[in-house]
Amino acid sequence: MSSKHRTLTPYVVTFGAQPSPYQLPPMHRYRVSHHGAVMVRLQRNGEQRLFSLPMAAYWALSDEETLWLDGQRLYQIYQHTLSEIEHLLRRVGTYAQERERRMTAKAFGAFANPLCRTVVMAPLLDGPDHAGFVGHEHFWCSK
Repeated sequence: MSSKHRTLTPYVVTFGAQPSPYQLPPMHRYRVSHHGAVMVRLQRNGEQRLFSLPMAAYWALSDEETLWLDGQRLYQIYQHTLSEIEHLLRRVGTYAQERERRMTAKAFGAFANPLCRTVVMAPLLDGPDHAGFVGHEHFWCSK
């Protein structure tokens, strides 16, 4: 037998799966109907849905619309920043791409070793490990 408790906050925010290292996961806001000991009953578009995820999976959000709007605005700025980083990394290229470019240009002649003085570790942008990007960092040349 479960007991229902009044809501602690009118809304919660949760995030979906992150599709790529440079694309933020979708952010969702749900109205809270009530909660039990471990579950929260949420409403979306007036529809009741029971989400049995731990309460820690949700972030409490007050009824102030400005908080939600500010959160969305900051999330968009964050996404824009990630997109800019992705474009920068594509322009710079990986260490392997830089080595290949120099080898082709010099017709396998001599070139500096190391190719660049510093590198940045960041997830790969494309390829087979793009979807499973966590822990798959690659070196990017810093020229």
